[in-house]
Amino acid sequence: MNPDQLAVGPDGSVYVADRSNGAIRKIKNHHVSTVCKNLNAPYGVAVDDDGNVYFSDRSHRIYKLASSSIEKEILCGSGKAASTDGKGELASLNDPHHLFFDSKSGYLYFTEPKAVRRVRVAPPSFKAANAAPPSFKAFNDAGLSHDLALLIDNEEIVSADKAVFLVQGKRVTVIAKSVLCIRSDYFNRMFSSNWKSSETESAPIAIEDATYESFYAIISFLLTGSLDVQKYSSNMPDILVLADRFLISTLRDFCMTHLAKTVSAATAIDFLSLADKYGFRDLRKECLQFVVSHYKVLCQDEKFESLGVKLLAEIIRLIGK
Repeated sequence: MNPDQLAVGPDGSVYVADRSNGAIRKIKNHHVSTVCKNLNAPYGVAVDDDGNVYFSDRSHRIYKLASSSIEKEILCGSGKAASTDGKGELASLNDPHHLFFDSKSGYLYFTEPKAVRRVRVAPPSFKAANAAPPSFKAFNDAGLSHDLALLIDNEEIVSADKAVFLVQGKRVTVIAKSVLCIRSDYFNRMFSSNWKSSETESAPIAIEDATYESFYAIISFLLTGSLDVQKYSSNMPDILVLADRFLISTLRDFCMTHLAKTVSAATAIDFLSLADKYGFRDLRKECLQFVVSHYKVLCQDEKFESLGVKLLAEIIRLIGK
């Protein structure tokens, strides 16, 4: 087996694009079976919420294998190597590679050498409104996430949908400001009141009270739906404040949860001060409990008295209970 892309079905089965054997393989309960064969070097695979499997190969097409069928059907692609929009086989694809199914929108996204394209394969899901906060791996496909990340600071792309920010004297160029508008009411209001003619590039927008790294993380999250927690671990408090400022509730809630899990003797005082200042109630509660439980150690920290009279009085009151 020469596996390329993997996808997980709703029942936990793992589907593998086995390029060298020209097949789509299925792994379930440690058992490997072939669900489709005699393909032309398949390398992309995705599965929707109903268990339908989608895959691409070098025929410049994307195929669908229904969960109730053993015969594949052409989902889209004329077989001609080109990037022409259209319905079904009227569209032309150019070497479609990575595939990703988004259950919220019902679209199947796929990458080409110079484009990210999509085709609707299911109705939009309305479950998202009551869903838990995302795990920040919305784009499990590394290729698609990488391509979307190129919408930041890529001066080679010419677009009227461009915005330039200035943070700590550094430029952050966004090729798709309309995406920022869709995902954040703050940016929507910003560009609605400062919209410029598409014939001239907008002047840089100064972002005050923000570090370059934290603002870059915010923009990256809005465009790609992902946040590299390991990379930005030290910036997480700043990212939390910016997420709250830019009205990005899912990222704000995630950052608070992450910080609450990392409260320690080294961070408790700083996190408590931050949570109290900005009104992050859940994080404040977690930090307050930690400080009370470790009072004898933390009260010796020179930063302890910087918490202020009201917080110190609350801590003393809780200790006395």
